[in-house]
Parts: sequence; structure tokens; C-alpha cells
Amino acid sequence: MSRALVVVDVQNDFCEGGSLAVQGGAEVAGRISQLLSTDKG
Repeated sequence: MSRALVVVDVQNDFCEGGSLAVQGGAEVAGRISQLLSTDKG
């Protein structure tokens, strides 16, 4: 079975200090970066 990661519209505005900030936004963005950098596909 194939696996997929769909990432939609990650922006700095959702990180702390941004105009649309959400708690934990920077951590989510960091985790997405880790997943993309370890992609084996």
C-alpha cells in the first residue's frame, strides 16, 4: 500500500507572532520540514 503526505498552505503567519498565529504552529511547521527531509520517495 502506498502512503502520502499532503501539505497545504503552510505559512509563517500561522506561527507565533504571525497575523494568524495558532499555538504550536512553529512546532508543526518544524515537524513537516523533518518529514519532508527524510522522504524516501
